[in-house]
Amino acid sequence: MGDAGDAGAAGPERPGRDAGGADVAAIGRVSHRRSLLRVALLLGLFLVCTGAGVWWASPGWSAVTAAWAQILQLSWWSYPVVAGLALAVIAAEVVRYAVMARALGVRLGLWAALDATVASNFFSWITPGAALGEPAATYMLTRHGVAWDAALLIAFGKFVISFVVIFGLGAVFVALGLGPPIPAWLLIPITSAVGSTALLLLALLVGAFWPARTISWITRCHSWLSGVWPLRGRRARRAVTAVCETGRDAVQRLAHFRHAGRRLWLAILLSHVGYHTAFVGLLVVVARGFHEVALAQLVPTAVLYQGFLYLSPTPGSAGIGEASADVFFGALLPGGAAFATVVVFRALSYYLHVLIGLIYLPLSSGGRDILLGRARASRPAGEPDAERATIMS
Repeated sequence: MGDAGDAGAAGPERPGRDAGGADVAAIGRVSHRRSLLRVALLLGLFLVCTGAGVWWASPGWSAVTAAWAQILQLSWWSYPVVAGLALAVIAAEVVRYAVMARALGVRLGLWAALDATVASNFFSWITPGAALGEPAATYMLTRHGVAWDAALLIAFGKFVISFVVIFGLGAVFVALGLGPPIPAWLLIPITSAVGSTALLLLALLVGAFWPARTISWITRCHSWLSGVWPLRGRRARRAVTAVCETGRDAVQRLAHFRHAGRRLWLAILLSHVGYHTAFVGLLVVVARGFHEVALAQLVPTAVLYQGFLYLSPTPGSAGIGEASADVFFGALLPGGAAFATVVVFRALSYYLHVLIGLIYLPLSSGGRDILLGRARASRPAGEPDAERATIMS
């Protein structure tokens, strides 16, 4: 009787547990489907915007077919050169991650840098304003054991420096009177983007050179926010505490820049210049394949065009990048050459990066987490107090 009673007591409980487990699994499947649906919608938006831009900028079917025939008539060595430059853009991005990590006292492996590169490119180009590019790269870095604050600084620091480099070069060319005339309607987004990026760069510099004062300011902000009425709830307090702790850790990590040395500072600059050189070089080589044009005219225009793509609110500047072909290159590349140049360039960079992400990310555990909505960035243990004291000194 006792055994039967035990069995009877256990019997009804097991279906309950199984049902609960089934409910959790079902909820998980629904969540995964929603995450995949969001990615699919973002990809659809990218494709729709691209198609609209191509339709708007297309000079006509005859010009497109003539440009395609011109591509097929290029010398054989042009194809490996263009393919090499397209791959060089990805390789230069991997190098940028490695150099930025080294400047922050983090040694980054090849696969970690490659994972971050593919994730950053894919989500930058399919989300409006590249909103998810840096967060995706940050998560991929944490999956490889990089501390959360360091991963955050590597991803966003790289973006800020990249922005400064490309717009710094563009400003030099504009000051010298090179490149196409800038439409008046572009001055507002350019000014706002440069201003916001300058503030981010200033924040990085302040944190790097005055870490103690910056941490003290973050601590005071934490105390003040903890007393604000809307933030007194448990979840709100946890969120504020997490943000402030990450900020303090990031400032401590930023102090590594002070001890980086001239060689590492030079390596950071060269890695960013190398990345933009590969990007602009790809555009220049493609353009000269369609029409012979002086480099003194083409290079400044290509730099300004790349800077313009940074400002586009659409995913990966889709649509706007194609539609603006004649605005930037119409005076240099007659007929359908301007349109063909931009479409081929974007196919070898932006479209290619999205395609690589679609193939690569599902094969990566971190990539699957992001695609399925399972990404939960955990913070590895920070450095010992002794090391932090060394960093702060």
